[in-house]
Amino acid sequence: MRHTILLVTASIGYALPQASPAGQLLKFQPPQPGSGISCPSKIGGYNETECGTKRYCKAIDVFGAVSDNFSIRPIWNSTKECLDAHKPEPKQELLQFRMRTSSAGIDCEFQRSESSCGTEWYCEDIDALEKYHQKHGEDNEQTEDVRYESTEECFKAHHPEPKNLPWLERDEQNWCGSRGDVSEETCGTQAFCDLFTNTTDVFGSPYIWNREQCLQAHEPNPGSINSPNN
Repeated sequence: MRHTILLVTASIGYALPQASPAGQLLKFQPPQPGSGISCPSKIGGYNETECGTKRYCKAIDVFGAVSDNFSIRPIWNSTKECLDAHKPEPKQELLQFRMRTSSAGIDCEFQRSESSCGTEWYCEDIDALEKYHQKHGEDNEQTEDVRYESTEECFKAHHPEPKNLPWLERDEQNWCGSRGDVSEETCGTQAFCDLFTNTTDVFGSPYIWNREQCLQAHEPNPGSINSPNN
């Protein structure tokens, strides 16, 4: 019986939101990969571990602290109280810029997510939906992946759109793929773009694109321009 009581007590403690010791700020939790779509859970609702601190705190002002939209009820009464109880948001690594696919227009009509629309359309849509349709934030109407409050915030979280990138020659000291290095600096632009012939995502690439998009985003190959055959 005592063992059962201890287990129940422990489980209750686990379900409660974490409170900080007096004078100490809580860790700011970044969103889990893919949480833009999976959070809030359709079964449980919002919780800080899965949604990340920013979205969890933001939802307090949208729904109210006692809302059933939370799987773990917040101990704060407002978004400000919640954020003030945490350390500042740490700087995150830039996300990959996803180029638009040929079917983006059709896919985007059914699922307004970055994977369907591409980064440019997805980010620009945030301000457009706010301006023309008054859909925003955690009202769950804006897009299927609600993570940013503005187009500017969305673009700043990503690598810049690739345009007029310099054409690089391969590293003469290393071969493409040596020690797992398939970066453009090692492979050179031509071999690097060739890696995207059958895939759009290569480990370490700041961009998600196909081979043609990769080549078009670069300046012309100086070698081909100066070739007597051209």
